[in-house]
Amino acid sequence: MREGVALKNPPDCPKSWHFVAESKSIKKDKPYLFELFGEEFILFRDENNKISAVSPRCAHLGACFSTGYIKEGKLVCPFHAWKYAANGECVELPSGAPIPKSAKLKSYPVHEQWGLVFLFNDEVAAFDFPFFDDFQNREVIRSKCYEVYQEGVWYTVPSNAFDSEHFIHVHNRYPTKEPVIAIKSPHLAHIKYQYEIKGKIWSDRLMCILFGNVAELDFSNWAGNLILATTKVGPFQNKMLIFLRPLTMTTSVSQIFVFRKKQGLLGKMLCEFQAKASQLFFAKEARELKKADIINGNFTASDKNLVTYLKWLGDAS
Repeated sequence: MREGVALKNPPDCPKSWHFVAESKSIKKDKPYLFELFGEEFILFRDENNKISAVSPRCAHLGACFSTGYIKEGKLVCPFHAWKYAANGECVELPSGAPIPKSAKLKSYPVHEQWGLVFLFNDEVAAFDFPFFDDFQNREVIRSKCYEVYQEGVWYTVPSNAFDSEHFIHVHNRYPTKEPVIAIKSPHLAHIKYQYEIKGKIWSDRLMCILFGNVAELDFSNWAGNLILATTKVGPFQNKMLIFLRPLTMTTSVSQIFVFRKKQGLLGKMLCEFQAKASQLFFAKEARELKKADIINGNFTASDKNLVTYLKWLGDAS
């Protein structure tokens, strides 16, 4: 029984921005098929080299565009060569017949930056693609994508940021102040921590030796699955962009990128080191929290921030 707490189930897959692939994976002459929790999308480059995303099957007889091709920036069906523009409208039939008014594909918002491609899995984006305020309009470098697979529903991992007790028992991070939670919009939940690091793993030991053991965590969660997290330990900063992608009803993957100000080869090496350390941090969490059922838990007074977050997540869906 959940004492006095009524929670809605979060969506199986949130309407949000999702990481698709590196930009170089989407060629000028070939459609790119992206699958997200059983839903398929086709991405392609138009005549201006801009990436567009549309529904995956031709409005004619339902052939999949994944085996089609791109000609002069238009998406061409492999079955009867119907051509589609970036907005999903059919613009040419090879027979010369009139184009049916219903010959239109759904189109989806796409964001391309830092050599990465992101897609919003709804026809209108509910919010702009977010990024760190202090990194806006600055030259930055990023790590490659580091992944952590976990058993359990997709929203378990991002929910953990709002569970201060788990920081103590899983990660040996002890809050020194009451964490401050703020529901800033239907799409954004935020929490900020100050804590003392008492971990014994090599990365924690090294961090404490170099920068001290007092840290801050600033955590912004967009739509449940997109996370902007900044950790500060002395002068050291770790900025992570994380995506939670549901794979099945009971499995998911965390996709982790670390960003730094552009600093040459040393900066790039530090960026990859930080990303690898972050991957190890989340891998430990995945092992500890396998198949956790947080929605159907018994909540206590110490879970108040977690309950606030879960209520927001259910309402946001």
